[in-house]
Amino acid sequence: MKQNWVALAFQLMQLGFLIALPLVGGLLVGLWADNSLGTKPLFILLGALAGIAAGTLAMYRVISQAIAQAEASDRLRKGGDATPPRTDTDTTGDQKEKD
Repeated sequence: MKQNWVALAFQLMQLGFLIALPLVGGLLVGLWADNSLGTKPLFILLGALAGIAAGTLAMYRVISQAIAQAEASDRLRKGGDATPPRTDTDTTGDQKEKD
């Protein structure tokens, strides 16, 4: 049980890197493109926006995985099954939980 929380803590600690690294990478690529093409602020701004978008998407994926692992751990602790409940989609596109 303690190992699950340690793994979860390490997953959450990487969030800082998931924001900083894509942002810095986008800024560096934008700076290089601006220096090469002579369009000073354009590609730096586009690179920053792309880095923020990539970091946000990566952060969302890590948080989603962490939440799913925590929920599975709670279900196991309560004596249930670790798999999440199945859902079916009806003809309207709404999801319904199966009993």
